[in-house]
Amino acid sequence: TIINNSDKDLVFKQISSFINSINTGTIDNGLALKNSIFSNGILVIIIWILGMSVIGMFINIFLVYVKSFILGFSISSIIGLYGFKGILLSFIYTFLGQVFDLIAIFIIGIYSVIFSIYIIKLIVQKKGNNNRTMIKRYIIMFIISLVLIVFAGILESYFLPAFMKLIIRLYV
Repeated sequence: TIINNSDKDLVFKQISSFINSINTGTIDNGLALKNSIFSNGILVIIIWILGMSVIGMFINIFLVYVKSFILGFSISSIIGLYGFKGILLSFIYTFLGQVFDLIAIFIIGIYSVIFSIYIIKLIVQKKGNNNRTMIKRYIIMFIISLVLIVFAGILESYFLPAFMKLIIRLYV
């Protein structure tokens, strides 16, 4: 509701193009998988690396916010374009395409902030605690996040188009 009409038309064209691509079956699933894993994997890696610094904590909070904002904008745009039927499409898009991405981003985002706070405490207290446990946990959360990103990419590129195609043909 806030963006101007030309930007709104551009967003609606992109969404219509996406829905039409799904409906006609012209989506390259392999390319979609590669793009999904690459873009979300890079985000997880950046958050993980920034979590090893004190300043990175604030940037990571911002990155998680931006990822969530983009999802919310996508959902509201789909609903704005398709009305009541858009609620079903948004639910499917979110559940099959974005839930595991968000879980992975939230996991690594939360642990990056926890790790940054841990580093701050080490600097302030100047004590040599057992850092191995915290580092090991941070690495495990990183690996879990990457696995979730791959799983989400597979869902998003192979299952989401097939399921949305069925729903589009039945309801939209």
